[in-house]
Amino acid sequence: MHSKGSLRLGYVTAWRQLPHLIAPIVLLSLPVTVIGWLTLPLAAGSDLAVISGEIMPVGRPGTSMLVWTAITLSYLLAAGAVAGPAMVILAVGRLLGCVVPPGAAMRMAARRWRTWLVLMGVAILMAGVIGGAGLGLVVLTEQAWPAIGVMVLLSLALLPMLLAVPAAVLEDWGAFRAIGRAYWLTRGYWLKCVPPLLIGVFVVPGLMSQIPLAMFFGMVLAPFQASMIAVIYLRLLTLQWPQQYIRELIDIATRLPDSPQRPPRVLVVAGLLLPALVYGGAVLINPLDWPDVTQTRLDMASLESLHLRKDGRLLLVGAGSRPEVRSCGDAGCVDSRAVRSELTTDRGDIVIADNVLPDGRLVMASRTPQAGQARLALTICDDRACSPVTEGPELWIDKFGEGGALAVAPRPDGGLVVAMLDFDRQGWAELSFIFCHDLACSRSDRKSVAKLSHFETPRYQRRPLALAIAPDGTPIAAHANDATGGVDIITCDVPTCNRARVTQPAAQVQFRASEDGSAWASLSLAVRRDGRPLIAYRDIRTTASVLLNCRTKECAQADRIPLTGPSEERLTPTPTPALAVDGAGRARLAVWDMQNRRLLLVTCVESTCSTSAVGEFEDDPGATELTVDGRGRPVIAWSDIESEFREREIRFHTTVVLNR
Repeated sequence: MHSKGSLRLGYVTAWRQLPHLIAPIVLLSLPVTVIGWLTLPLAAGSDLAVISGEIMPVGRPGTSMLVWTAITLSYLLAAGAVAGPAMVILAVGRLLGCVVPPGAAMRMAARRWRTWLVLMGVAILMAGVIGGAGLGLVVLTEQAWPAIGVMVLLSLALLPMLLAVPAAVLEDWGAFRAIGRAYWLTRGYWLKCVPPLLIGVFVVPGLMSQIPLAMFFGMVLAPFQASMIAVIYLRLLTLQWPQQYIRELIDIATRLPDSPQRPPRVLVVAGLLLPALVYGGAVLINPLDWPDVTQTRLDMASLESLHLRKDGRLLLVGAGSRPEVRSCGDAGCVDSRAVRSELTTDRGDIVIADNVLPDGRLVMASRTPQAGQARLALTICDDRACSPVTEGPELWIDKFGEGGALAVAPRPDGGLVVAMLDFDRQGWAELSFIFCHDLACSRSDRKSVAKLSHFETPRYQRRPLALAIAPDGTPIAAHANDATGGVDIITCDVPTCNRARVTQPAAQVQFRASEDGSAWASLSLAVRRDGRPLIAYRDIRTTASVLLNCRTKECAQADRIPLTGPSEERLTPTPTPALAVDGAGRARLAVWDMQNRRLLLVTCVESTCSTSAVGEFEDDPGATELTVDGRGRPVIAWSDIESEFREREIRFHTTVVLNR
């Protein structure tokens, strides 16, 4: 029989006798299915979420979750050590014309538990040797292909060890003698043994495991793997003893516990369906009200901001010398199209601010440096293209290269307000408002409204300045003050800001921010319907995310609400909290719990907040933005940054929270 014949015989046998062969793994998995799902909510607590239809633990597991995982894996390991050999016994019995009861096969396999422990230990040791060899080659050669080739060859050399399972349980060999028996059987017949084992036990099941819902029906693949091992084992016996193989097969058959007992088909079918029914019911019904989110990966180079148009479409803006504007047809941004602006500069420190206009278009204000000066340049983007408009007024004289910061917001009368910070080397920043009477800023008025302290130059800060327009048309600006560790709130008496007021509701004592590696000051600003500001910022002293709930429009007094604890990685900047206000007036925030590696959605009514874990990051979180769609659902855009071997990969995602 050739290799293709062995593969066909193994799979046909498994298919025809599937209810019988699968009985051991189904019966042994029932306890962990029922008890595991019942105890998982107790172990995970609030760290579970339904992400794109799958129930997942979110963030770094706690002690109770680690204990639950250890107990579950220990049981599954023990169950697999019994179910695997039992399925091989059942497959050999069927191939030899014997009917072996599943219970008898499991008892026969369980009696040799010491052998299975030794074999599993040897397998783990060999896996460590293969992994160590591959890692060593990567370190020595700095290339992956030689390591992959060596690991593949070593893995192929160890494939015959699979035949130690039937040798141990059917011929009563010890663990190490069973391994020797397995390699002796393959002597001279390597090519007739390894290819069908590789294809039938690993390649085909590996491909099948990629189909949807494979996690529920993965146990269906085990009988096919066991049947392949049984077929190859019996075939090698016939090849090694062509004159007396019948006696060998009879000896094996006599060791099998023969019985006319029928396999428990009803119980097997119920055991197969139970995991899918329990899991599917938990996802659809969500009895414990886990956060239900959909997550989509985006193809973007960077992320600067996120906006929602009145027609429900999302706008994502990328950073860089030529920002990309992506228009999404749905909240998850599955259907999207991108256009690029024509903003270019020879220098890498171009400053850009953006906002969405009432008609759904996007306006971008940029600082364009030219010969030590800088002018306000405006660009309008729609779904098809980005078009520059007439350059606005001169912003500042950039004598020292300290740069500036911008923020832009549309006025109720159809014009624009541009907030501008002009930094100098003396530790001061001048805040000015430019009131554009039209979108092209052909006519404008500039007013200097405040002089604020600062420490770092804006090139080290992602968003030190934010601007919003109150319902009465007056501009409100917020400045992340890295010199005091607090926030400056600038409010105006009238829409043209004849008189400005500066308050510091979160001021701290002065300190040198550069002594701490976390000196990246940034914030987000939103305004309620009654005109009271909300500010979310990153405390550069503790690296914690904080919400300021202003009690009045001027924010002379505010409730300071810590949203997360300090980060363990002091030198890694925590992303700026993202903030928006929904239709009910609630504050919606996206913050990162760096200690537990989780993305949190925080909902605050005045100073009372609730938190839900809605995602997790693998490496280091980056830019994070949030908006609320027309159905009141929070939409979060965020990035995960991986840096390894001098390479940097940024993965962008959108997360839509459906039930919060």
